[in-house]
Amino acid sequence: LTFLITTSCDLTDPKKDKPKPEGYQEDIPWPSLADSPWPMNFHDPQATGRTKFIGPSLGILEWHLDSLFGYSNAPVVGNDGTVYTCFPMRDQGLLAIDKNGKINWKFNIGLTFELPVTPILTSDNTIFACGGKAYVDTIYAVTTEGKLKWKNKIANLQSNILQSSLIVDKIGNIYFADVYNNVYCYDKNGNQLWVTNLNQKIFHNTQFSFSPDGKTLYSPGISSSVIGISAETGEIVQEYGTYKTYITPVIDNSGNIYTIVYINSEKKYNFVCFNPEGNEKWSYSVWGNEDVDWNQPCIDEYGNFYFGRDTLYSISYKGKLNWKFPLENAFIHSPIICDGNNDLYMGIHFRSLVEQAAFISVSGKGKLRWKLILEDDVYPIQFGTCPAIGLDNRIYCPTFISGYKLFSIK
Repeated sequence: LTFLITTSCDLTDPKKDKPKPEGYQEDIPWPSLADSPWPMNFHDPQATGRTKFIGPSLGILEWHLDSLFGYSNAPVVGNDGTVYTCFPMRDQGLLAIDKNGKINWKFNIGLTFELPVTPILTSDNTIFACGGKAYVDTIYAVTTEGKLKWKNKIANLQSNILQSSLIVDKIGNIYFADVYNNVYCYDKNGNQLWVTNLNQKIFHNTQFSFSPDGKTLYSPGISSSVIGISAETGEIVQEYGTYKTYITPVIDNSGNIYTIVYINSEKKYNFVCFNPEGNEKWSYSVWGNEDVDWNQPCIDEYGNFYFGRDTLYSISYKGKLNWKFPLENAFIHSPIICDGNNDLYMGIHFRSLVEQAAFISVSGKGKLRWKLILEDDVYPIQFGTCPAIGLDNRIYCPTFISGYKLFSIK
């Protein structure tokens, strides 16, 4: 009997201790952030664009909400499936929408036409959103029931908050930048802790990302590819690369930093990996003109990266090409996101006038899963900001400029 028990243990232990493959990614614990399907832009402070929740398998339009003329931000999703987003113009504020498309409440944060900043949902059921009258210059802390906790107009800020989203560290401090390259840190109660100027330009409409330990902020740069900033003092602690970048840096579990840079002398883009010390580990080149907009990539649980424009690329953790998926007379026009099955989701525009736009899903093996054509009788559909995966295999897709809509796809 003893021999049989020992043999059984020996057979099961290797399964328990099976090593994970090189590059395997796990969610980095972030106590201040809501434990929900999609609590912030690009899902997490490392901008992975990856969630453990599963997205749609059918590609069927369930419902949509309309706004008037205006820009959009990205939606976020609470742990009960509620969607939070900002609609400028019509509602001038933050909306809570249930999974059936019903508006639960509205909170006016004064938005008119300026590009709103994506809200962020924290573990104490607070939503941080940005608004204001003449400028997007005020932070609002609102409960998930739609009640104001506090608001704070940024002192001496006569411009817009620059970024596509606020970001929080592990204890809940809030970070953002303005158009004059000032970086701000506020505590979760709205008190300013510090402000500093980077003395170099930050690429607009991106956001900060965080190192896994929460000690370093990473910003996309123009004179430097990525700027490392101390979360404690705001001082620059490291600079990575010398070519301007177009995306929010993506950070993996080991603290490696990924971005896309343009090398003007060679007329090409490089998808680049830097180690935390600032050394380039590898790069993958794609030819293109400088006026091409690259959209935010994502990283799956095995460390594969997905990015592209008129072709979707899958790059391994070591920088080698896994596969390419040509989009055939179309181009990617939204951030690319990834679900718990490593299936990918993105918005695309067609170069043809026959079809306007579509939202598609591609498997992690490079096969088209489904395509949903999206059209509007009055305005052309335009993507741009980040989709969000919610409960019950739903994905929420924002469109912007004329005829802003939020689509729910199942």
